[in-house]
Amino acid sequence: MFFSCSSSEELEETFSNDDETEIEEVSEVTLEDQLPQVFFNTNGGTIVDEPRISSDAIIVVGNDTIYNGNMGIEFRGASSQDFPKKSYRLETWDENNEDINVSLFGLP
Repeated sequence: MFFSCSSSEELEETFSNDDETEIEEVSEVTLEDQLPQVFFNTNGGTIVDEPRISSDAIIVVGNDTIYNGNMGIEFRGASSQDFPKKSYRLETWDENNEDINVSLFGLP
């Protein structure tokens, strides 16, 4: 089964059925099924393991910006520091880099 944000017509052109095999119906990905996109601007700072550094952060789901503000960011995980894919610890901050509680994705 294929999933795409493209229209069904575009997919039919891309995946033609010349050999008469049955093709399952194409399902489009809805906005509710899209993964969030998270953007950080560290303003020239380098992300390290302790301390968290300030960053301008934007979180977008579909066409909706659900967070636009300051976040502290650092690497996390003692044994995974050298892995190619990093794990991060995030904390929502106010303009003075003080911790604030912000509900994201319906979580407290």
